[in-house]
Amino acid sequence: MKLKRFFSFLLFAAVITAFTACDEDEDTSVPVDVTLNFTAPSDTITSFTWAEGKATFTDLNRGKEYELDLSQSSVITLSSGLYNITVEGAIASTSGEILCNVRSTKDNVQISAPSTSIALELSIYTPSNSLILKEIYVTGTANDKGTSSLYDKYFVIYNNSSETVYADGVALLESTFGTTEKYQYNDNPQPMTTTFTAAAIYVIPGNGTEHRLAPGEQLVLADQGYDFTQTKADAIDLSIADFEWYDETEKGMDPDIAEVPNLDKWYSYSATIWIPNNQANRAYAIARMGVSKDEFLANYYKEYHYTATNGKEMTKKGYDVPVAWVLDAVNLGNTGFERIATPAVLDRSYATTGIAGTDKTRFGRSFIRKVASSTGSYTVYQDTDDSANDFTFTTPSLKK
Repeated sequence: MKLKRFFSFLLFAAVITAFTACDEDEDTSVPVDVTLNFTAPSDTITSFTWAEGKATFTDLNRGKEYELDLSQSSVITLSSGLYNITVEGAIASTSGEILCNVRSTKDNVQISAPSTSIALELSIYTPSNSLILKEIYVTGTANDKGTSSLYDKYFVIYNNSSETVYADGVALLESTFGTTEKYQYNDNPQPMTTTFTAAAIYVIPGNGTEHRLAPGEQLVLADQGYDFTQTKADAIDLSIADFEWYDETEKGMDPDIAEVPNLDKWYSYSATIWIPNNQANRAYAIARMGVSKDEFLANYYKEYHYTATNGKEMTKKGYDVPVAWVLDAVNLGNTGFERIATPAVLDRSYATTGIAGTDKTRFGRSFIRKVASSTGSYTVYQDTDDSANDFTFTTPSLKK
């Protein structure tokens, strides 16, 4: 009898344990409306909006992540629990002008019903840009008459970090707006204050792991991958280029050098061939494109409106490249400089020729970054997002 009662007790205990285990495994969390409240990163910023931004919530109990697009809302519905929160993005003035990049973190935040409000202090930061524009040679070598330049123009993309990166999908961009233009821009907010407005977009091809750059390695992007010393002794040999930008035309205006791979042309304002302006009056950037070519061309096209100096209403066409995609941007200018052609968060000033845009002594000179330090294995170049401080106008590095 005692043995029978003992077995009955064990069975009862097992049933109770099973029910208890089921209760413990069951997700008893409830949905909670979570509101984020942000403190500006500076006393001088009294109000702001999110130009672009993302809040990531990591559920520490369930190992899941949830994202909130801050440009759309500051409220998200989550299950109750313990979370880590990270915020990163760019804030803008109420008129739409981008002010700065910001971020914030808060760990072990308890989110519980019926609602939770979370205060986050934003801090200004400069994104870590491993890839930079090390050199911009757009003036070109003077032709025999000294009236214009050859097509021996090039850009150098450099890995300025201590980590190996891949350049696949990185775009070379030229700004829609010039730095010497005196136009009255009629769009509000003015487009060059919110995005990089691109008039030329050429992208490095690849599947994501084809074009490896170790620390200190670089890629040369050329107008034409041709040895121009064959044309003029003091020109640049660009047969060593890693890529060239090629524009196919009915009249074959742009030679396609078979030995040098082509960049993938996404867009150019030119109906024929793209030639960077040799007066150095544009901004240039490199960006890691965040969407496919088809999606970009379908959704990021923009028309910009301005009043010319003669009072005529005009329109320019281009594409908006989000600030978050831009790895590096450099404004160029001459003595006719009027304004930077990028949001100030990308570049606060401009690298100058120091001479007039038509001065013939500009030919054969290049914008090259200053050296910040050397690790012994590779050179680190200065990158303060202040081009007046970061660049010199000097002899091209590829000139022999």
